[in-house]
Amino acid sequence: MTRELDHYPSRAAQALVLLHDREMRGFLEVWRQAEAANVCLPATSNPHYQSLEHLLWHVLNSSGQYLVRMCAHLGLPDPQPEAVPGIEDLQSQAGAYLERLLRW
Repeated sequence: MTRELDHYPSRAAQALVLLHDREMRGFLEVWRQAEAANVCLPATSNPHYQSLEHLLWHVLNSSGQYLVRMCAHLGLPDPQPEAVPGIEDLQSQAGAYLERLLRW
């Protein structure tokens, strides 16, 4: 990651941004490995864990909401993340969506 972080009010805020970026990229890599290995999640009534695709949608959506909350706490403008792609398109669009989200 080579983005300029000078606009954050503290090094702590910079650290949170970098940590979020690293962990989301790591999650997507592990998710892709799980998908390639045909991992099946255990049965549950929680709709966010019905499938690997639902889990991916949930994590990407939560990532966007985290950015919104973090910006609000830091007095930064609302990043207004775009909606997460639908489950049917998510596998092919997840990487590009995450890049746009983390670019903010």
